[in-house]
Amino acid sequence: MQEIKDEANLMKYNSGPTVDTNKAMTEEKWQKIAEDLWALLDDIDTASDMFKPEMNNFYKYTMNKAEKRFKLITSNGFKLFPVNCNG
Repeated sequence: MQEIKDEANLMKYNSGPTVDTNKAMTEEKWQKIAEDLWALLDDIDTASDMFKPEMNNFYKYTMNKAEKRFKLITSNGFKLFPVNCNG
């Protein structure tokens, strides 16, 4: 791993994924993405109750839900990119 020497680069490196701002998106589009991501997380939370005590079913269900995130946003591990952004 490359050593990060100055504080500005360290802060940028540690800030986690960021959105690619080169692609214009409307506020409505971001709202829809946020709502869809919330729904996915809510489904996962609900699944933890639905599948007790059988965690194998919970695991399969949650991994299926996790794959759906790529329909909304993609990532290279550092930045987030909207899917099908026409802006």
